[in-house]
Amino acid sequence: MSFREHMIRTMVAELGRLEAPGRRMAGRVGLQVRAAVTRLWENGELRRASDPAQLIHRVVSRTMQPIAQTIADAMLLSDLYGRRRAALNAWEWMRKKGVRKASLKMFASTAYEGALDWAKARSDLGPKQLELLAKKYSAQALVVYERAQQSLERRLEQAVLEALRSCAHVRDGKRMIQDAFKSAGYVPGADHTLEAIYRTQVQAAYSAGRWNKLESPEVQEILWGFEYATAGDDRVRPDHARMDGVKRPKNDPIWNVWTPPNGWNCRCLLLEIYGSDTATKVPAVKPDSGFAWNPGTVFKLPDDR
Repeated sequence: MSFREHMIRTMVAELGRLEAPGRRMAGRVGLQVRAAVTRLWENGELRRASDPAQLIHRVVSRTMQPIAQTIADAMLLSDLYGRRRAALNAWEWMRKKGVRKASLKMFASTAYEGALDWAKARSDLGPKQLELLAKKYSAQALVVYERAQQSLERRLEQAVLEALRSCAHVRDGKRMIQDAFKSAGYVPGADHTLEAIYRTQVQAAYSAGRWNKLESPEVQEILWGFEYATAGDDRVRPDHARMDGVKRPKNDPIWNVWTPPNGWNCRCLLLEIYGSDTATKVPAVKPDSGFAWNPGTVFKLPDDR
């Protein structure tokens, strides 16, 4: 197995483990909020309420409340593991090349335990840095959570008001509410909105942690640049597919725009290139709307180089 293949395999597996607990929880919460609002209609509370929108808001907020903190915790954990992975990749490359650099700081372990306490204990970040990083991710988690909640509530309010205006039968009103959930991406057994939000935030934080660890002086000495890599299947977006295999130096401005995730549910990766390589041309394509960025600069700490 080549070093490139090794990096892809280990990072894809690591991201899968980081995503799994939150995705399962997001799926459960999605089902719970769907059931809770449907019950409000079936037992007549929404039909009797003087302000249906307020009742929907109260129930949706209470049911979805755990999502924000889970996203924040997952992002912090993913950032720390991204830093760990960047250090491990550099160390493994040096080991293969016979290079010795005792100054490369890592918090590596052969055991993988998805717990913040474990990651924090092995991080080379100090308590104040960890606190600041946690605040950054808590703020980001709150933003994405509130957007998701507000979007869902608007769809539900419209469905309920339409059902009330048309004096819909209980069965028909229930169908209208379920259609609203479906249009918002809350479908039982499907890859719905909350899971997509969770996965994308994990990807962003993991990418940020890797990028900021790779900016340490001891890694910069051996890092030439990056290669953009897709998942290589038929689910890859056309513009992302055209970026597959692009290699550019580490300071190339392209990485200010094309650092994954470059869209919702994006599974692309930046692969480190150590030693030296040859730059390739960049195709005339753009990331998905709102994802022309570098998470490493968005979630950068003052002491990150």
